[in-house]
Amino acid sequence: MQQMSQKMQQQMAQQEEEQQEEDMQSLRYLLENLIRFSFDQESLMADLKKVDIMNPEYVKLGQRQRKLKDDVKIIEDSLFALSKRVMQIQNLVNTEVGKIDDNIGKSIDQMEDRMVPQARSSQQFVMTSANNLALLLNESLEQMQQQQQQSQQQKQGGQCKKPGKGKPGPNAQKLKMMQQQLSQQLKDMKGKMEMVRKAGNLKRA
Repeated sequence: MQQMSQKMQQQMAQQEEEQQEEDMQSLRYLLENLIRFSFDQESLMADLKKVDIMNPEYVKLGQRQRKLKDDVKIIEDSLFALSKRVMQIQNLVNTEVGKIDDNIGKSIDQMEDRMVPQARSSQQFVMTSANNLALLLNESLEQMQQQQQQSQQQKQGGQCKKPGKGKPGPNAQKLKMMQQQLSQQLKDMKGKMEMVRKAGNLKRA
């Protein structure tokens, strides 16, 4: 009976680890897509500033904004599904996703009405919410990695008679490397956002 109980506990622990690994992969995937979306929105915002409203290219910018709306909808669906499993991010996900939907809809309407400054302002809010979500996912991913490392260290301490046990596997190491790359992208993203914010303050001054 004792052996059976231990085996069941091991199976449950393994299932928890596999679920955590799956959640981490999902978080990383969403983080990559959010960063890409934010950069694409930033690029569109910059192009909108340079194109005259009578230029035929202006219509294409509106089409790009609609495509970004479709792209972010896919991300949002994945975010909602993930937030149901990772409860600590649920409230903020709902709030920021609501802001993205609201402001991206406004930007499309404003571009149709040739209200370029207002459209660019709405796009800025879209970027801010996307970046807030990216930072949230990055923080959650780092916390999950720390928990995973602590769990591995505990196993290693409990299995000291078996050398080689409890070391991070290749998947964990690969995930860590990818996370470092994403963290650098987030730093670049925050730096650009700060430059945009300062430029806006200077203009208002």
